[in-house]
Amino acid sequence: MPASPAPVRPSPASREDALHLLRFAASFLWADLELVESERVFLAGLAEELAVPGAHPELASLLARPPAPDAVDPSQRGRAFSTHRAADHFGAMLGPLVAYALLRWAGVDLRTVFLL
Repeated sequence: MPASPAPVRPSPASREDALHLLRFAASFLWADLELVESERVFLAGLAEELAVPGAHPELASLLARPPAPDAVDPSQRGRAFSTHRAADHFGAMLGPLVAYALLRWAGVDLRTVFLL
């Protein structure tokens, strides 16, 4: 059995580019005005993968409160907004499909589906 290939690591980005990426990701994670543990782990893992020197204070700040709106590069606000809207619409489509699958194939009753 051949060995699996080594994971491809992204080329190192500049410190500022990496911090912009962290702020961008945090703005999505804070969309519902709270961070759950899995989102905290994701953001910390992203910071670790980017290996940004001195990012710990920035990461602690992003985990404590949402990034300020002016923290997003003004030239990227349209992209951030459209990506957020696309994710919102995708969730709106996926919810009824998952509910249908639970009702049809998993045998979950309607009351339980509404509670989920």
